[in-house]
Amino acid sequence: MPEKVYSKYDLLDLYDRTYFVMKNVRYATIIQDRALKLSQSKNNFPFYHYYFRYKKSMRLEDWENALKQINKIFEINEKVNNPYKLEVKLNFAIINNKLNNFKIGEEKIKEILPDLMQEKSILAFVAFEELIGIYLANDDSTMLREYEERVVDYIEYLNEGTLLSRHVREMNDHYLPTFENLAATHLVYNFEDYDPFTSMKYLEKGKYRYLKSKLNEKSSVYYFPEKVDIDIFGFEQVLRSDQYSDSDGDLSFNRIYYYFYNDDSLRVNMTNFRDQDSMYLPLYDLSSYSDSVYKSYSDLRSNITKDESSKSSLLLNFMNYLSQPDKFNDQLMFIVDPILQFIPFEALIDSNGKYLIESLEVSYTFSTTIHSILKKRNYNSNESRVLAFANPKIKPKNDSSSLRGLADNILLNKGIERFNISNIHSSLGYSEWPKLFNAEKEVLNIKKLNSNTDILIGNDASEEKLFELSKNGDLKKYNIIHFATHALSIPEVPDVSSIILSSGSKDKFDGYLTPKEISKLDLNADFVNLSACQTALGKTYDSEGIIGFAQSFIEAGANGILASLWNVNDESTSIFMTSFYSHYFKYKNVAKALALTKREFINGDYGDEYRKPFYWAPYIYYGI
Repeated sequence: MPEKVYSKYDLLDLYDRTYFVMKNVRYATIIQDRALKLSQSKNNFPFYHYYFRYKKSMRLEDWENALKQINKIFEINEKVNNPYKLEVKLNFAIINNKLNNFKIGEEKIKEILPDLMQEKSILAFVAFEELIGIYLANDDSTMLREYEERVVDYIEYLNEGTLLSRHVREMNDHYLPTFENLAATHLVYNFEDYDPFTSMKYLEKGKYRYLKSKLNEKSSVYYFPEKVDIDIFGFEQVLRSDQYSDSDGDLSFNRIYYYFYNDDSLRVNMTNFRDQDSMYLPLYDLSSYSDSVYKSYSDLRSNITKDESSKSSLLLNFMNYLSQPDKFNDQLMFIVDPILQFIPFEALIDSNGKYLIESLEVSYTFSTTIHSILKKRNYNSNESRVLAFANPKIKPKNDSSSLRGLADNILLNKGIERFNISNIHSSLGYSEWPKLFNAEKEVLNIKKLNSNTDILIGNDASEEKLFELSKNGDLKKYNIIHFATHALSIPEVPDVSSIILSSGSKDKFDGYLTPKEISKLDLNADFVNLSACQTALGKTYDSEGIIGFAQSFIEAGANGILASLWNVNDESTSIFMTSFYSHYFKYKNVAKALALTKREFINGDYGDEYRKPFYWAPYIYYGI
């Protein structure tokens, strides 16, 4: 609506609301400058005159002038309409904190905090953060823990009875540091009632809140392993703002929180990158740390062998440096920060020059809570019944010349609903799906190993058939579901990532099985095997990990997912999967079967070329 239709007073109110939500600094400054010009008259707009001037002073970090302007508001408060009383009082506290007047800031925040919480205002989080900053600066561990626990309780209060919105994962990312910091506080300060499980409790409460709710659990629920029959090693990055501290900046609060479950015991600790030896001095956070590992990850994808690359030993050395366990058991399960979920740990090289997978059976899980929830399912499958989809017949694409500009809209997530998924894929350059000549051989080999295998090939390998089996309950009869098909993961727009199947006879099914559609299936599968390209990838959230095919199948009822991190050729995949199933049907253990197969590749059982990590490292297993 044009500005001229507003009264000047309404326009000032509009400017403030616009400024509050605007993320673009340049446009926010333009709006603020308009408001400053319009509110020049103290007599006509006494509140807004001082209000926008203290806002500008805060933007310029001129705290003395900001305090002067905001005190003018308090002087005229009883005489004029002040629609933002709580916000002004909070900013008064913030300004005083910036001036190291912590006592004044603390008292004012405690005065207004109950009202902010009652209104369920987002400013309540700002108030909590300010109080926590004060107690960090004063090293008041008792009050620090009290208010970190209060903000966690407030998050739980806000989430009670609320529906899951499309932005819930973003909100969980916003909440996660609160839980991580409380876990760190319990660990760092020597409280008399310290218990490592209390520290871990808050870490578990903050992670995978969306997935827990989709698995019919409260988002705040947490579980620890009832019986540790497999070693679990986990680590997360914990970042904390120290805006009012006299220390040397955020690095003092940039730590790795790590834990090790072994033989029913739990060891929890934390390390600061700065405190490590010279090997780790340049690595100021997990992101920069992962960059050094990604170099090795790229080497794996480029067919470099372990004799040609020592970089991949870095993360494994770091892991051993942190935990220093006397001895790992034969199996090791990783729970890692989402930044590192694209790395196949089994391909890391130990101090003896061996791949980790040569001495340990490696698997992954999302968290101890998700792991425990999946353990409760326990489908008790007495026999292996397999449903395999292979080499679906894919309809030829339409001409995509009319889709010019769609790719930009897709990456901006803008107005793509009116396009079908086939067109979206074509606009991004994925217009051809070549026939997988070895896929049929792959599933026929599975049937040779296990006669209780049903195979769907060509037109029968359809999305329509999959949902028909789900609807009539027959899909739950299979404890293993295998897809030897193409797949496409688009992390920027996860809703159009797809496992490529035949479309079927009904228009309702286009043959593109998306994560959202997968979550609607009804499964009782011990695991789903995605023998397809890059099926382990997806959009990454700090609080929820990689969102893609794996979590959707877990939500649908699968207890585990075998997926791939990068594209591998058709022939080697067929060999790998045939070997994997020969071991699985013998031991009924996915991690063990994977380890035995990877060792065969490493030992050169299938030729020297296939010894390279490129061919065996991408296959990873998330599940119980």
